[in-house]
Amino acid sequence: MFSAKVFSTDRNKLPNFIIGGGMKCGTSTLHWLLNQHENVFIPGSADEEPHFFTIDDIEQNPDFFLQTKESWPCWDYEAELETYLEWYLRFFADAKPNQIIGEDCVSYLSSKKAPKRIKELLPDVKLIFVLRDPVERTYSQYWHWVKTNRAIYNFEKTIQFAPSHLLSRSLYYEHISRFLTYFPRSQIKFIIFEDFIDNMQKTIDDICRFLNLTKSIDVSLHAKHINKAIVPNSITLQLLFNRLFKTKYSGRKYQCYHLPRAKPSNYPSFPPRFLKLFQSINLTPNKTYPPMKSETRRFLENFFYKENRGLTELINKKIDEFWPYFK
Repeated sequence: MFSAKVFSTDRNKLPNFIIGGGMKCGTSTLHWLLNQHENVFIPGSADEEPHFFTIDDIEQNPDFFLQTKESWPCWDYEAELETYLEWYLRFFADAKPNQIIGEDCVSYLSSKKAPKRIKELLPDVKLIFVLRDPVERTYSQYWHWVKTNRAIYNFEKTIQFAPSHLLSRSLYYEHISRFLTYFPRSQIKFIIFEDFIDNMQKTIDDICRFLNLTKSIDVSLHAKHINKAIVPNSITLQLLFNRLFKTKYSGRKYQCYHLPRAKPSNYPSFPPRFLKLFQSINLTPNKTYPPMKSETRRFLENFFYKENRGLTELINKKIDEFWPYFK
């Protein structure tokens, strides 16, 4: 039950829409493009996400629970809602009166906690979910883990021994079904990543209409891809480095600084010069991922087809036009 203080919060200072989707589904690109609209405000850069509704979801944000120099943090959305809400509102403080407010977060769609919380606080919010080929999304997330020091094994071993987070972000049928128990379809816009990339202007036009914006954005005036993939020159060397330094420099430790009452002094200092040097030498945007092994691809196609059976009917989009193995 919300307190009187939470109920009295000015809802005009909270999001009118939320962009969600699995990691590596193009949400950063969509964030950046929509932020070019004069009547839209989305806080931070495309890489900065509040994770307000999943702040205490250890399944979605394990990095938020990393032990610090002072303590082992344990977040509690229900017990600390007033404090967290005051912190959340600060993200939108610079929004102008003529702007609609949005935020984006890759952990909301897959979270078991987020749908109910979003409905309770933002019952009229519009949701934009971006879905990418589950196999390609999973593979792309793995390589993101490699470059951010989270993966310590090759792709196949990671799937075998630590599959949960990597695979679960692609279980769209389960995630969307959960949201549809709280929100009517009229409040949800489904975007297929592959269609978005191929027909960016049309997709942006559709989204602007969905958000009741009187005009769209000319995407030809702006960059068409944000967060270009960075790939190791030597995969073997990168995985070895990750094994040696994972507990020190893993993943999104730096993102913990933005959390309410977080003390930067409690977290490790910025990476030493040798880490920056290693990254500058071994990470490059001038390479592409190595191709996935054919037997691995067959396994993942079968797995995700089974787990997402019925997705076409659920979102009313012919996904087999974009993901052929769903035929």
